[in-house]
Amino acid sequence: MRTELKFVIDDVFPAWCNRAAFVFRSVFSERAEVLGLNWAEGVILLKMSAGHNTLADLSRHLEHSHPAILRHIDKLEELGFVERTAHPDDRRVKILVMTDKGHQTTKALQDMARSYSKEIEEKFGRDRVAAATALLKDIVAEYSNIDFMGCPKGKEE
Repeated sequence: MRTELKFVIDDVFPAWCNRAAFVFRSVFSERAEVLGLNWAEGVILLKMSAGHNTLADLSRHLEHSHPAILRHIDKLEELGFVERTAHPDDRRVKILVMTDKGHQTTKALQDMARSYSKEIEEKFGRDRVAAATALLKDIVAEYSNIDFMGCPKGKEE
C-alpha cells in the first residue's frame, strides 16, 4: 500500500516570505503612487542614491533583466528624475545621474520607507522585526555569495 504525501504550499516558510514581499511591494507602490512612481521605479531611485548608476549594476541588484530596468529608466528619464550621461571610459555604457527633481523625490521615498518601517515596528514590535530581519539576512548569506544582490551578509564566517 502506497502512502501519499500531502504538500501544502502555505505550510512552508518560503511561501510566506514571497507573500510578505508581495504585501511590502504593494504597500510601497500604493504610497509611491502620489509621487508618480511604482515599486520598481522607486527602488531604482533608492538604489541610485546608494551609488548604483549603470543599467548593468541596477539589473544585478534588482533581479530584473536589462530590458525591464531600461523601461523603468526610460520612464524615470521622461518624468525628469534621471538623465543619462556618457561613461568616461566606455562609450557603450551610460551613467545614470539623478536630477534635482530625482533627489527631491528620492528624499520623499526615503522618508516614506522609514515611516513604513516604523509602522511595521509599531504593529509587530521592534524585537520581532529585528529577529525577522536577522533571520532573512542569515538565509540570504547561507544560500548566496557575499553581497548577493546587494544584500549584506547576515553572519560573519
